[in-house]
Amino acid sequence: MTLAEFTASVTLRTALAVGGLALPAAWLGGQAAALGFLGGAAIGVASLRLLARALSAALAGRGPGRPGLGWIVAVGGRYLLSFLALGFLLATGWAHPLALMAGLAVVPSVVIARGLGSAREAG
Repeated sequence: MTLAEFTASVTLRTALAVGGLALPAAWLGGQAAALGFLGGAAIGVASLRLLARALSAALAGRGPGRPGLGWIVAVGGRYLLSFLALGFLLATGWAHPLALMAGLAVVPSVVIARGLGSAREAG
């Protein structure tokens, strides 16, 4: 499985999981919970895709051989975008903090499940 296939698979599975869990989140916590859950998952997927893009560039030899200013700016930019998006959702009151954290937890859960599935298929 290539990096692009893995990223696409995780993105699709995250969308399916979030789609199935957003309605119960809305029912339990209202609009702020649903938006927080969706927003957290979207931020998580965007972060994963940025990491995958940086990794594919490094593997293709387009990135510097050792960490330098370019990598520091790239990592800092990813963190800055994530924190700005999280801060915006929280400051506007559109997202419930617990729902936002639950949405952020979906992507790592899907990555672990997908990795275990790949290991089972290979072994």
